Amino acid sequence: MAFRAGAELADRIAAIAPVAGTCWTESPRPARMISVCAITGTADTLNPLGGGFPRLAFGGEEQGGRPKPAVQAVIDRWVRALGCPAQLRHDESLNGVYTRVYGPGKDGAEVMLITVEGLGHHRAGGTCQAPEFLVGAPTDTLVATNVAWDFFRAHPAP
Repeated sequence: MAFRAGAELADRIAAIAPVAGTCWTESPRPARMISVCAITGTADTLNPLGGGFPRLAFGGEEQGGRPKPAVQAVIDRWVRALGCPAQLRHDESLNGVYTRVYGPGKDGAEVMLITVEGLGHHRAGGTCQAPEFLVGAPTDTLVATNVAWDFFRAHPAP
């Protein structure tokens, strides 16, 4: 939902921070440049890093739906849409948290991808809303809400 809001409501928001989500928009064309901070887990079976059908506890591809794009493919779409250089500006690994930053692009926009080692389909540092056997393991290695808030403060509306 955050990716869609970024693509369709960019004239009303300054930045987005999708967590454990995907972008179905093939070629995002935001009305103005916004920054993106995507956070996902390496063990998210519902939004697999490499893309493809979600792997559910009680089925997968046979459940219907369509395969999801790889997380990096989504990031690459936004890098292009925001006019960011394709090469990383920042690449860091610390305690199982991998942070990659592209940019600045047009109007100073940047794209940040944070992956958390071992995290399932959860908001990192949040309360688990579903059993682990359905969505994977939680973690408190990173608190996604704090990361998103810091990102929003660093990327205010022009």
